[in-house]
Amino acid sequence: MPARRRAVAWLAATALIAGGCSGSHAASSGRAASVPSPATSSAGPPGLQVPPAHAALKVARRYLTALAEGNGAEADTMAAPAGAAAAKRLEQLRAWFGALPVARAAATASPAARPSSSPAPDRAVAVALRARLAGSPATDRVPLGTRVLLLAPANGRWRVADDVTADPSVGVQPSGLDAVRQPRVMRGANATVIYGAGARREAAEIRKLAAAAAPDLHGTYGGGPAAAHPLILAVEDSTQADQVMGRDVGQVLPAGSVSGPFAYVFLRQYRRIDPVSRGAMMTGLMTHLATQRSLGRAPTSLRAGVDAYEQNRYLNSRGYGLPLDRIAAAYPAYPTLDRWTTRQPLWGLNGPAQQLAGQDALAMVHVILTRHGGAPALRRLGRAFDHTGSDITPADVQRAFRRALGVSFASVVDEAHAYAKGGAWKFS
Repeated sequence: MPARRRAVAWLAATALIAGGCSGSHAASSGRAASVPSPATSSAGPPGLQVPPAHAALKVARRYLTALAEGNGAEADTMAAPAGAAAAKRLEQLRAWFGALPVARAAATASPAARPSSSPAPDRAVAVALRARLAGSPATDRVPLGTRVLLLAPANGRWRVADDVTADPSVGVQPSGLDAVRQPRVMRGANATVIYGAGARREAAEIRKLAAAAAPDLHGTYGGGPAAAHPLILAVEDSTQADQVMGRDVGQVLPAGSVSGPFAYVFLRQYRRIDPVSRGAMMTGLMTHLATQRSLGRAPTSLRAGVDAYEQNRYLNSRGYGLPLDRIAAAYPAYPTLDRWTTRQPLWGLNGPAQQLAGQDALAMVHVILTRHGGAPALRRLGRAFDHTGSDITPADVQRAFRRALGVSFASVVDEAHAYAKGGAWKFS
């Protein structure tokens, strides 16, 4: 058969990596009980009825929940803007929520520092929002962010007077989808993408590529609802992804990651690669999502190898392929067993060393999937690592291979050496 064309330079070098308004929001899953009866307080001028402070938390939570779920009329009953500027900010807040199709919101509220310029009786409340997006199937809860509302007493009740999240004296950093400029949702039959201003074209491509890959990968590897209908956040980079989620989402591919039920595409890197590499990268990302349940505690090499294997299948269908030339030259001296004793992202390696580990992982997983039982065997091997400790030992690796595949780790290594050195990977 003719020699297979080598994958584009970028992919060959890096694809084998493993693995609006300022402010924010919050809401409750049901409508809160009515506001408690007003009580006279010494916090305000004589004769001013100031409700209990805890009642302000309920009003703020109800107000943002109503806005998030599209119940503007209900939110209006809880608002009394403190002037034209405050009214404009609350209207911007309503518009921000209006661009997001929310089915159900959940919120937590807590007292916050009151802006120094606000009247003494007012209360500031920080509300952190998460929401399930509208549509079928239901999505996992996406963080919308934390917004700080200023509430003022009016006729014995608390009313939302302003959105003060952007006030420097409050000190709130954008989080959740509020960290994405003008977030929008693009929903499809097999995938949903959340993206920001200027990224609509990329979002449409990402959704198309994910929708093409996800059904087969879910059928092969499982992964549950998150893999059957992936929710992908198209963000500028890993730093913005961390800001949105409030945690380190890591990086499992050159232009993306998977953390929890969500996948992330890092647009700065994604925009630099060619269309074929984008398709391969999205296939690897959807593979990582589909294997998250079965390979969640597997060594990095197993997860990276299956990602690369599916990327390679995608490339083969287009006349390209991932190279194994460097690892073929490094065998038999390459320390494959050492690589299989870590769960550290990217093996803790960089540059050429990371790429070499990726080629080794691909050679090993190719042998496992094609000669030792396919996807069922891969899942068994993943489960065999579920009960290993935080540090995987060489004995753990050898025991897992024996139990899951019925062959020794050393024999699979030998087969990987033969496959890489034989050069069959060069041909379609």
